[in-house]
Amino acid sequence: MKSPVVLRVVVWVFLGWLMVGCVPEAPRTPLIQAVQKDNLKLVEQHIAARSDLNGKDKNGWTALHFAAMRGNLAIAKALTAAGADTTRTGPGGRTALDMAREQGKAAVAEFLQGIPAKSARGRGLVDGGLGVSEVLDAH
Repeated sequence: MKSPVVLRVVVWVFLGWLMVGCVPEAPRTPLIQAVQKDNLKLVEQHIAARSDLNGKDKNGWTALHFAAMRGNLAIAKALTAAGADTTRTGPGGRTALDMAREQGKAAVAEFLQGIPAKSARGRGLVDGGLGVSEVLDAH
């Protein structure tokens, strides 16, 4: 009676394949703009769509930098929980923590300060811990 076992395996493989392909589409509003608009819902949609959370704008700032500069603790928490790299630097070598401190955003600074640096390696979903933007920045 091997065929019921084989059928179960085929069904599980198919379901796994189907679930991997079921990633929601990213919103039209870019992630950084969603953060600049303090729109947590759009940020969550980007997270669900597996958008690059560590991508930089033309000036070198990430979404987490903007959340820190704006003092948006909810967005900072959402981004870091989803794998945004707290050690990523922007212009002048400043991290999101540096920006929160410079802008006087104490709640965000305190939150970011409490995140261990060793856990801040970026999303690492498919690429084994090395974020896509890190690879692009290295070239």
